[in-house]
Amino acid sequence: MERDFAAGIPPVELVPQDLTRVFLNLFGNGFYAADKRRREAADGFRPMLKVTTRDRGDEVEIRVRDNGTGIAPEFREKLFQPFFTTKPTGEGTGLPDADGH
Repeated sequence: MERDFAAGIPPVELVPQDLTRVFLNLFGNGFYAADKRRREAADGFRPMLKVTTRDRGDEVEIRVRDNGTGIAPEFREKLFQPFFTTKPTGEGTGLPDADGH
């Protein structure tokens, strides 16, 4: 995991539980995809997940990138559906809706 956090970003008001849930899903999915690619790739592949932050004035940008297997085009429209996963049964949780379901 690589980190590139911008210096001097002021505190941000947020709901910690919501952001934690988002990050757990993003990081978990990124690690899963990068490891899957590592298992399928030739020797020498180095899995990577990178998190960067940037101060955008009245906003903070957070980027999470990985070098995993990617998201197939047919699944991209379903990304924000609660509990959607392409992982085998029992390995995915999906992203809960606004009510936590």
